[in-house]
Amino acid sequence: MTAATPETGPRPAPKIDDRKEPRIPVSWRGQLALPNGMRTEVRVKDVSESGIGIVSPDPVPNMSRISVAMAVPDLIDPGRSVTVTGQLSVAYVVVQRHDYRIGGQWVDLPNAQREMLKQVIKRHRFG
Repeated sequence: MTAATPETGPRPAPKIDDRKEPRIPVSWRGQLALPNGMRTEVRVKDVSESGIGIVSPDPVPNMSRISVAMAVPDLIDPGRSVTVTGQLSVAYVVVQRHDYRIGGQWVDLPNAQREMLKQVIKRHRFG
């Protein structure tokens, strides 16, 4: 499917994989604060400086904002983890087996936590 505008003509429809930067695969524990006030345990599957992919047992409304907390490996002692928290704008929710695959973009990630996440990603990419 393509979208067309008078100025540009046909262009590909957006895809789930249209991202600012590539995501790195991870397997981190996390928790979502759902819009109804409930909390649910999730698994962070991929992450980048601008977004995140999560597998959750519970659905969330598409295009909603949710709070995310995730256990990120400590830069000094990878055997420990540090909690990174932020707000996510949900871009998509799809059923994946018995769970929900949720993807979105960071809309509120404190600078110190963004910098830490950036360093973890850099270490993962370049060793």
